[in-house]
Amino acid sequence: MGISIDNFYIDFINQINDVDKNTQKISISLNRQCKLCGKDMVLKYSKFGFFAGCSGYPECKYTEGVDDNTSGVTCPKCKGNVIHKKTKKGKPFLSCENYPDCDFSSWGTIVKNR
Repeated sequence: MGISIDNFYIDFINQINDVDKNTQKISISLNRQCKLCGKDMVLKYSKFGFFAGCSGYPECKYTEGVDDNTSGVTCPKCKGNVIHKKTKKGKPFLSCENYPDCDFSSWGTIVKNR
């Protein structure tokens, strides 16, 4: 007869958990330290948009707003600036200022390998 909704849901959740465990997170360092604990500040994204957050989260919950279009981050592909953009429907994302010559973009937090 087909797959029941329970079986589908269990398989779907297992696939999401596998991807979450096996996907490497990318972090973009903002090249400045947290004012509370001294760890690196990184670019993060929430439902309210981009912000600067302490890399020591959840122990340190310090955050700052990101006011302008420039993220303060260098593109990992071409060394241009990573800037904030919005889709036609208004969803925010990060992209290289050198588009279309450079195709770097990201929907969320970017983590730099250390």
